[in-house]
Amino acid sequence: MRILVINPNNWYNKGDVSNRLGLVKALKKEFGDDILITIETLTPKKDSQYFKRYGVDVVESIFCTDSVSPYILRIIKVAGNVILFLFSLAIYKIFKVNLTFKQKILDALTNADLIISSPGGFLQDYNVASALIPNLFLIFIAKIVNKPVIIYAQSVGPFRNRILRHIAKLIINRAEIIILREKISEKYVKDAGINRPKIFVTADATFSLNPPSYNREFYRHKLMKFFPSNDAQILIGVTTLGEYFQKRDRIKYVYGYVKSLSQTIDYLTEKLNAKVIFMPQVIAETERLITRLILGQVKNKDRVLVIEEDLSPEELMKLIGCMDLFIGTRTHSSIYALIMEVPVITIAYEHKAQGIMSMLGLSDWVLDIKRLNERELMLKINKLYSQRFEIKKMIAFKVREMRSKSLYTAKIIRKWLLMRGSHV
Repeated sequence: MRILVINPNNWYNKGDVSNRLGLVKALKKEFGDDILITIETLTPKKDSQYFKRYGVDVVESIFCTDSVSPYILRIIKVAGNVILFLFSLAIYKIFKVNLTFKQKILDALTNADLIISSPGGFLQDYNVASALIPNLFLIFIAKIVNKPVIIYAQSVGPFRNRILRHIAKLIINRAEIIILREKISEKYVKDAGINRPKIFVTADATFSLNPPSYNREFYRHKLMKFFPSNDAQILIGVTTLGEYFQKRDRIKYVYGYVKSLSQTIDYLTEKLNAKVIFMPQVIAETERLITRLILGQVKNKDRVLVIEEDLSPEELMKLIGCMDLFIGTRTHSSIYALIMEVPVITIAYEHKAQGIMSMLGLSDWVLDIKRLNERELMLKINKLYSQRFEIKKMIAFKVREMRSKSLYTAKIIRKWLLMRGSHV
């Protein structure tokens, strides 16, 4: 069986990468070598190098603009790609001939037995141009060529705009199955009138991954060498968020976010004698800018390390696993911490974070980015640190539970195929 995983994801967001890897692991575990998986991506060279070790093919997304600049030229290139794609699709529909013009995705689409809408949080109106429209378009195209579509371990909604909600309803209702990664999305789906596909709630696809094997003490020792002195007993990891603040209605939250994190870092370094390490879950200039703003207000800069390397999800997990506590704004960095059994405080910027942490019984350790303040963050850190051993035990149990739920997502697909009469 040939599966095409759609969504214009990219290598530089490691949460997207680990989600797709989790999907691959779950499907391979369930179906063995009886499936061929192809992944659509915005960064085909990077993803091809990484995913080939898992026997996965990669095709370039029609929304790929390489490093085209400025913004208007990127729009022109995407528009040209879409027009060429639609022309090739029309030729295929009429004459059953693939005129792909280097667009291998059309070939992958027309030859696929099943289309999977990649795990993540793309079907919502927080990011209309970069997430919602491309993903709805791809699901619509898949249905045009009569392919079954399964939405895999996603956060769906909200759809606050009436027109977008109606469009999303029309397209998503044509999917065969919707598998969600948290309960809040189930409400958003029903509120939008999406009621035709069967709906399941499992878990985030990254939970399908096992923690990587490594020598924790060796890694921790290497990290300590980057600091002028290695007297600290506590290592605390942090991930920041950048692109969220680019929207006009969110700029007002930047000051509180930067102030809260910078003052909390001062508290950690001065009162707890901790060393703080910024981790690169997303490689983007907006992330670097926010990190620099925070670092600019920190007093003890010699006790703070900023890692900017382009790391694989596995390497990032290993580093996070060396931490004693973690403060994650990027949701998947928090999931990495949980997989590595590191107590974590999550700063939530979308409902996915609250939903996922709630499923783990960790709602007490979630703070809303819109109401973030340093006093509450410090209190949470003190409380978490004092309870860290009990929390670690709880995390270990809960993550095993979430891994089972995440792997069950692939079992849902097998059951659906059997009911449909497909043989895998």
